[in-house]
Amino acid sequence: MMNETEAVLEYYSRHGSITDPGGLAGMFEGLPAGIPSLCAVVQGILLHTLWAERYGVTLSRHARKTSICGTCGECWRGYGNWTAAR
Repeated sequence: MMNETEAVLEYYSRHGSITDPGGLAGMFEGLPAGIPSLCAVVQGILLHTLWAERYGVTLSRHARKTSICGTCGECWRGYGNWTAAR
């Protein structure tokens, strides 16, 4: 029987219905394994809509409309290859 820590680690080691990239899982190949490097990649390509103004970015109507998505796969369609963004 698993203890509480093991159960939590097991739970967070798998994708849920929202985070599962499905057929787009290949987009995550080539991402760095280390947390600081992974954060740098993500912070270099994503901008939360509520922070855009603070960075001097004016979002288009399309960007505002499409900023809310459901699943990981829905969000990442059209972003291309992660490794190209590094």
